[in-house]
Amino acid sequence: EFKDIVVNCTDSLGIRSRGVEVGAKIHEHAQEALDRDPSRKEKEFLMMSFGCGTALPMLEVAKEMKEQGWSKVKLILIDQDPIALAAATELADQMGLGDDIEVHCKKLFSKLGKPIDMETVLDGRLLDVSEDSGLREYLPDKIYRDLTAEAWKHLAEGGLMTTGNMNTNRPQKKFLHGLMGWVPRVTMRTIGECINLHRAAGVPRDATKVRVTRDGVYSLYFSQKPYSS
Repeated sequence: EFKDIVVNCTDSLGIRSRGVEVGAKIHEHAQEALDRDPSRKEKEFLMMSFGCGTALPMLEVAKEMKEQGWSKVKLILIDQDPIALAAATELADQMGLGDDIEVHCKKLFSKLGKPIDMETVLDGRLLDVSEDSGLREYLPDKIYRDLTAEAWKHLAEGGLMTTGNMNTNRPQKKFLHGLMGWVPRVTMRTIGECINLHRAAGVPRDATKVRVTRDGVYSLYFSQKPYSS
C-alpha cells in the first residue's frame, strides 16, 4: 500500500509528466529545425543531458528521433555517478543507441559550486539541445545562475535549453521531506524567481517559455537561443 502511495503521489506524477513534456518539446524543436532546413535530418543533432542519471527519458527521445529518420543523433551524458552512467549505457545498448551516446563521468560542480567547464566535454561543438530538467531544485540561486549561463553559452543558434524546478505551491509539498524523509533539501521556486535567475544568467526574457505540468509539481523552462538572421 505504501508503494502505491509513493508511485501515485503528485511528486511522482510530476517527475513522470516532466519527462513527457520535455520529450514533446524537444520533438517540437527538432521539427522546427527541420522546417527551417529540410536537410537537417542528415546533419548531426547534438543533445546533452547534464546530471543525467540513468537518462531514460532522453534516451527515449533519441530513439524516437532515430526511428523518424534523424540519422546523426548524438546524446552526450554527463554525471558524477558511475553506477547511474553504467545503467544508462546498458539501457542505450538495449535500445540500439550504443553508438549514439557519449558518456562523461565528471564532477558536475567544484567544491565552491562552480559548474564544470562544458568546453572540456564539447571541445568546440555547440549544442542543439541542453537538458537538465531534474537538477535545478537542488541548487542554490548562484549555482543555478552559473549553470544556466554555462549551458546557454554552449547552445548553437536556435538551440534549446530545457530546465525545470519544483513549484513553491505544488500540491502535497510536505510529502517529500515529511512522509518520505527525503534528505537532500529541495529548493522550490516560483515561476517569477526562476525567470529572474534566467535573466540574471544572460538569457533574454522573450527567449523563454514556461509550461507547468498538469499535476502542478513542476514548471519547465524552455529557452531558445535566437538565430542571427
